[in-house]
Order: sequence, then C-alpha cells, then structure tokens
Amino acid sequence: MINEEPPSSFAAEAADMETDPARLADLARYPMLAPLVAENPSTRTETLMNLYALDIPNVRRGIARNPGAPMDLLFKLAREYPADFLQNPLLPMLNLTQPNFAKSIPAHAWIGILRCEEIPSFWFKVIKADNYFQRFNAKTWEIMQMHVAMAGEAPDGWREVAGMALKKYQKNMPKASPLSHNEEFALFILFVLLFPLATPMVKARWDWNTRASANIRDNIQLALAAGVPIDRGGLKVLARKPDVSLQVAVARHAMTPTRILAHLSKYGSPAVRGAVAGNPQTPGQNIARLLTDAHAMVRRRAVTHPAVGRQDFGYLQYDEDATVRAAIAGRHGLDASIYTRLSCDAAYQVRRALARNVQVSQEILRLLAHDGEPEVRAAAASNPRLPLDLLAGLSRDDAEIVRAGLGSNARLSSDSAEQFLHDQSLMVRKALAANPRTPIALLDALLHTEEMTIWQGLVRHPRLEPAQLIYLAEHGDIAVRSAVAAHKRTPLEVLERLARENRRELWQGLVTNPHTPLPILKRAIETEDYKIWFSVMNHPAMMQSRGQPFVELLQKKLRPLLIENTLPAWFRKAVLQYYTSLPVAIVEIFAESPSWEERYLVARYPYATAAVLETLAHDGNRYVRAAARVALRNAR
Repeated sequence: MINEEPPSSFAAEAADMETDPARLADLARYPMLAPLVAENPSTRTETLMNLYALDIPNVRRGIARNPGAPMDLLFKLAREYPADFLQNPLLPMLNLTQPNFAKSIPAHAWIGILRCEEIPSFWFKVIKADNYFQRFNAKTWEIMQMHVAMAGEAPDGWREVAGMALKKYQKNMPKASPLSHNEEFALFILFVLLFPLATPMVKARWDWNTRASANIRDNIQLALAAGVPIDRGGLKVLARKPDVSLQVAVARHAMTPTRILAHLSKYGSPAVRGAVAGNPQTPGQNIARLLTDAHAMVRRRAVTHPAVGRQDFGYLQYDEDATVRAAIAGRHGLDASIYTRLSCDAAYQVRRALARNVQVSQEILRLLAHDGEPEVRAAAASNPRLPLDLLAGLSRDDAEIVRAGLGSNARLSSDSAEQFLHDQSLMVRKALAANPRTPIALLDALLHTEEMTIWQGLVRHPRLEPAQLIYLAEHGDIAVRSAVAAHKRTPLEVLERLARENRRELWQGLVTNPHTPLPILKRAIETEDYKIWFSVMNHPAMMQSRGQPFVELLQKKLRPLLIENTLPAWFRKAVLQYYTSLPVAIVEIFAESPSWEERYLVARYPYATAAVLETLAHDGNRYVRAAARVALRNAR
C-alpha cells in the first residue's frame, strides 16, 4: 500500500468504469482509493481478491456491491455484509435471467442475508416450493420461517417464545469450526485479562490449554508469574497438573488458596515446596514445617517468610547450610546478637549478605569493610550506613568490585565521585553513572566516554536531561535504547521513534515507562507478545482507559470469528452468561451474529447504543426486531 494522499484526479479514475484494469490495480494501492476500486465493475478478479485479503470493512463492502466480482466471492461477502450484497446491481439481472437463482445461494450466504428485512419476496416462494432445499438446509429453513417477510411481525407472547428459544440455544451451542491452539489461547488470555470476574465459568479451559502445546504451557507460566488474576477453580486445575514448572508458578501466585498451598507444601517437589515457602500467603503452620525441610533451598525461602517470628531465629541462625544463614543475615529486625554472630560466619556469602543489610550496626559494617573477601568489602562499601571515615580507604581498594560498590553508595562524596570518573575500571564508572547521587556536572563526561558499559549504568540515572536521553537513544546499543524507553524523563518524540522500530526489547522498556501514552501501548499489545501483554496490563494509562486497547484487540479478533463460525462455544457461553457486565463494544459485535438468538440478546442489552438498536429494529428476524423496537421506545 502507498501511505500517501493521492491527487484528487485519481479518485475520478478509480470510480470510472472506463479506466484500464491495470491502472485500477495501481490505484488500489492507495488506501483512500481502495473502496472505489473495489466497487468498480472493471476491476480484475485478481485485484479484487487482493483487496478482499486486506480485510478492510469499507473495501469488502465495495466488493459486495461490485457486479463484476466472482459469484463465489459475493456469496462469501453476503454472510459478512448482506445489505451491501443485496444492493449489488447484478442481482436484478440474475432474478430476470435465472428465476431459480435463490436456490443457488449457499446456506452460509443465506445466514447473512436473512439478517436483512428487504429481501426479494419471490426468493422465499422459490425456496418454499423446494423440498430439497428444506431437507438438506433444515437450519437455514428454520431461520427463514422466522423472517418477517414469511412469518410477519412477532405476535403477542413473543417474549416467552424468544426466551425459551434463547434457553435452548444456551444449552445446545452451535458447533464451531476449530481454531488453532495459538489463536484460541490468545482469545482466552484476552478474556481472562479483561473479564476476571467471569473466569470461573471457563476454568476448564486452563486444563485444555495445558494439554495443547509446550509453548502454551510456557505462556501460562508467564501469566502466573505476572500475577494475572486467575480464579480459585483455575488455580486448582493447574495445581493438579504433573508439570513441576506449572506447580511452582501456582505456588507463587498471590491468589492461590491456602488449601492448595498447604497441599503443595506437603506433597510437592523441592522446587514446589520452595515456591510455597516464598509465598507471603502461605499459612504459618505450613511455614513452620518447611523451616525444617530436608532441602536447603526450601529452608532458605522459608526463613524469609513474614510468619517466622523473631524467637525462631535463635535456632535458625545455626542452620548447616550457608545459603540459609545468608538469607537470615539479610533479614531486618533481628536481635543484635544474631547479627554479631553472623558477622563472624565462616562462609563469605553470609558475611556478604549481612554487609548489604541496612539495619546492621556501624560497628559491624566497619568490621566487614575490612573483610578479607572482596565481595564482602564490596557489599559493605555499597551500604548507605557505612561510616563516612571509611569511604576514602575503600575508594583506593585494589579490587574493582569494591570500588564499584562504593561508586553505587548513596552517600558517595563529591571527591570520591570525581576520583571514580577517571577510574580505569568500566565496572566502577558504570556504578558511578547509575548512582542517583552522582553530581549532574559529571554526567556529561560519562556520556562522552562513548562506552556502552558505562552508558548502561548512566541510562538508569533518574536525573538525566532529555537531551542526554535523546543522544543515548540515537547512539546506544539495544540494551541502552531499551532503558531509554523505560526512563521517566525520555521525551515523547523519542518514545514514538523507539516504538516505530518495533523491536521486542524496546517494547519491554516502553511498557514499563509510566509516561508512555496509550497509543503506543496499543501498538505494543498488537505485537501479540504475551510477556508484553502481562507487563502492560497494570500500566497507569491502560488502567485509566479500563483496558480499552485490549478491548479493541478483542473486537478485532471477534468479528471474523463470529462471521466465519469459528468462535469457540466457551466464549459464546460466557458472553450469554455475563453479557450485562461486559463492555458495550464487545456485546454489540454480536449484533452481526449469524445466530438470531445472539442478536436478540444484544437487543435486550441495557446499554445498547441507539445506532445498533436502530439496525436491529430492521433485522429480518421477527423476534430480534421486536425486542429492538421495544428497547428504542423505552429509551425515548
């Protein structure tokens, strides 16, 4: 397509039947002219097929009105755009030359046509006289008998008749052509994200999805890890799966019921028990058992749980595993005697964890700042409670990891910052660049090093100027540009430019930036990357819009599924059950449903717009039009 505005003279060419077909094919490349070319009888079949494939409503409607379009394509469009099909100038000619033309219309086209009230009356006479059609197209014949042209307007008592038909429809949903696993999973996740209160109704789909493919199981784990709201029934289904990775994800989920957590804490694998131990919702009695688990990883997670009391650490500090003791060393609010003992622990990992703890005393930090292990000294150097008189000595430490730790310290002095600006170690200068306390005057010097390692630290500095962020966006590698995308001070025009690159790494940065505007977030979710979806669902702009971009994406997916009868029954059932709670934009899609029962439901929807009700008031089905007309009268 040519994304430019064509000269005004091109529109006349596109609509002129005398225009050469080859020229029409060229003009069809302009989006503004495509509807005109689509309706032009001189347009070649090949061009029409290409235009049809674009899936643009105005273009398809133009093809439906084109007397030169192939009949099989017109029949296909009759299901989607029946009113336009019935306006096709070819039909009066066919009615004259082929009196039995109505019998050649396939059932799938009739399903769409019967939504319209204005249908040639003799078509019904032809079909009524054709026992073969009635026998082999029984469903179409049944719908035809409810058409206003055959049955007249709905009689008294129509509400009871339509209500019973709707209940019958809910019990016996029409079979849909199967979707691919990936298409159905995308639909399912959109439903879960947008309508969490309705998810109990579709809990069985979690089981179906876990059996679909390994790729879908991985995406379910992503959903669980991201905290996507899942009802208790769904979590119970997933917890029963023999897949350890799924059980771990369930054990970590904030909404997992305590009964499931208790079960997993007893019978799960070590990885699952460790995940249970790390869940703040796990009851204290289960944590008490996990504190004595045979596996150190489980105990390590358990000692960080808020249910563990201060008195318990009196014996836990003597755990035989160093990683467990290190986890204790990182805890806040313990007795000073425990910190003192751990400061002399034989395992450097324990002393390192203690050195990072902002609640340990300065005496302990002074001791650890002189530790023989560089990693311990580095942790002490990064601690904001480090005694100021130690800064100078640590700034001259031989180990670059120690100097880097000091470079990240929030209490770094201006003199030390100036010294580290000229340090030979990239690690040190990267830490300095990321330190929020680094003087603004030094940031330009760090920027002009042209070192990507330093830039990866610099781009995390919260006080970067917009001009500096622009420079990093233009010259940085993908890691730097992704961080620019996430930076709160990045100008809007830079965010727009990064979005146009359409790279996954950049999208991940953009969706975490609280200032990214809604139009960019909308383009992000159109990538259909589930990690992006789960990251963006709690974005401030997304929440303020009530998930509007997700609603629009679901709209885009639903319409063709509805028209082509590939919409899964579980989705239809959920809509019928919860339709009064769903957004107008979703419910009103069903105003084009091939099933009259669903159109009838839209006519009864309390928030239906006047435009949709006006359309349904002229529906071919006697019950749909009756319900819509009542709704319009009540609205007035």
